[in-house]
Amino acid sequence: MSRLVAIIGRPNVGKSTLFNRVVGERIAIVEDTPGVTRDRLYGRCVHEDVEFDLIDTGGFDPHPEDPLLKVMKDQVELALDEADLIIFLMDVKAGLNPVDEEIHRMVSRWEKPIFHAVNKVDSPEKESEAYEFFSLGAETLYFISATHGRGVLALFDDVTAALQLNPVEALPEEGIPQIAVVGRPNVGKSTLINQLLGETRLLTSDVPGTTRDAVDTRLRTDDGREYVLVDTAGMRRKRSIKDTIEHYSVLRSIKGMERAHVVVLLLDSRVGLEDQDAKIANLVEARGRGMIFLFNKWDLIEKDGRTAQLFVKAMHTKFPSFAHVPVLFASALTGKGVNKLLAAADQVKE
Repeated sequence: MSRLVAIIGRPNVGKSTLFNRVVGERIAIVEDTPGVTRDRLYGRCVHEDVEFDLIDTGGFDPHPEDPLLKVMKDQVELALDEADLIIFLMDVKAGLNPVDEEIHRMVSRWEKPIFHAVNKVDSPEKESEAYEFFSLGAETLYFISATHGRGVLALFDDVTAALQLNPVEALPEEGIPQIAVVGRPNVGKSTLINQLLGETRLLTSDVPGTTRDAVDTRLRTDDGREYVLVDTAGMRRKRSIKDTIEHYSVLRSIKGMERAHVVVLLLDSRVGLEDQDAKIANLVEARGRGMIFLFNKWDLIEKDGRTAQLFVKAMHTKFPSFAHVPVLFASALTGKGVNKLLAAADQVKE
C-alpha cells in the first residue's frame, strides 16, 4: 500500500511548484498569488523504487480569520492526519516568519517524521541567508529550489529512505481473503455487506456519502470460511467533489482497495457501466487487484432469459478492456444472487 507524503507551509512558499517537479507534470496551478491551491492535490510518485502519494496542500495560516482560510486550515490538518511523513516548506526570500514558527510548533505535535525544507535557495550564495531557519530546532535543513530542481533530489532521497524504515501495512493473512466493495455513491455498498453478514452491522441510507471511512468487518460463513469485508465511501468524478471530508473519504477508499485481495466494483443495474465506473475499474487494475463486477438492484430491472447476457455484451462492446472481469447480478436489498459473490471472490483470489 502506498505511503502518503504531505507538503505544508505558508501561502506562496512554492508548495505547488515542488509538487509539480516531483510528480513530473503540471497538475497544480502555480501563480505568485497566495492561496491559489485551496484543495489538496494528489500525485503518485516512485523514487528509488519506493512508491508514495504526494499531497499538495493549500497555504496554512494557524490563526485564520477569513472563512476561506479557516477551511484551508481544516484541509491541511486533515492532510497531516493522513500523512505518513511531512515536508514543511519555507521561503528564504521571505525569511523566517512568526507563522513558520507557529506551524513548526503545531506539526511537531503530530509526532510524525518532518523534513524542513527552505525553498528558493537558487544558488550556494543564498544558503547563508537560510541559516536563520535553524533556530526552529531542526537538526537538518534542506536548501532547495523547486523551480530549478536544486536540492530536490537529495530531499527525496532522504524522504524515501525514511519511508522504507517504516514498512507499509501488509495484506491480511494470506488464508483470509480481504474483499473491498467500491463504487459510486448510493449504489448499495453497505447494504450488500449487511446482506452478506446477515445483520445490519453498517449504517445504510438513501443519502449519497453516508460512508466516510473504509470499514473492515470479519465474516465467518456457516461452513467455517473467513473473509474480511471492507466497505468504502462512494467515489464520484473529481469535478463533483467539493467537500473537504469527501476528498479524504475517496483517499481512504483507495487505501482500502490497495490492501484488498479482491475488489468488488458495485454497479447500478438501472444505469449500467458508466464512464466513472470504468475509471474506478482502471484504478483497481492499476493497483494490481483482482476484480469482480456486481450489477446491483437487479430486482428493479425488467428482464427475460437473455437480459443478463445482453448486459454483459453491451458492457464488453463499450469497455472491451474489461472482458476478463467476472460479472455477477444480484439484489443487495433482497439477497437474491448475493450468495454467488464469495465463491467468485475465492476464484478471483486464486
